Amino acid sequence: GGGASGSGSGNTGVRISAAIAGAGGDISISGTGGNSRGTGNTGIEQIAVISNAAAGSITLNGTGGGNGIQEIGILSNADITAVTGNISMTGSASATAVGSGNHGVQVLGGTRSTTGSGTIPTSGTATGTGTGANASGVNVLSGAVINAADGPVSITGTNASTGTGTSNNGVSITGAG
Repeated sequence: GGGASGSGSGNTGVRISAAIAGAGGDISISGTGGNSRGTGNTGIEQIAVISNAAAGSITLNGTGGGNGIQEIGILSNADITAVTGNISMTGSASATAVGSGNHGVQVLGGTRSTTGSGTIPTSGTATGTGTGANASGVNVLSGAVINAADGPVSITGTNASTGTGTSNNGVSITGAG
């Protein structure tokens, strides 16, 4: 991402705004948000479909940057589908974030699903300092679906935040489908 030392916002490492479709080979995406004083320096912002046919896996690794609010590792808001491959998401919020909403992985909407034996491990770490609140290692909101047909689903969240705010969780699932 951009904004190495400025005050700009929205310096995303990787922004996925067009569909990505694999034909069976693995898909791997890594991103780190910009290190600015602004907000929303997300590692990976996924707002378009990622799909993979056959045995190909999908791996997302994101790290939030910056020292503002909403410095999220992975922000997912569209479908991610695989047949027999795994769907793995690992995210960490910015360690220097001081505000609220600094999630490791935030799943806003869409469906993460495998139709075969693929697994869906999701792991996130909330970090940061100050008076920030509402930071979760993994935050799954209403409208998001995580479903593996024949494989396990695992969600692991750690809240390593030293913030003094409220509602700082390892895993937060609110009304998800």
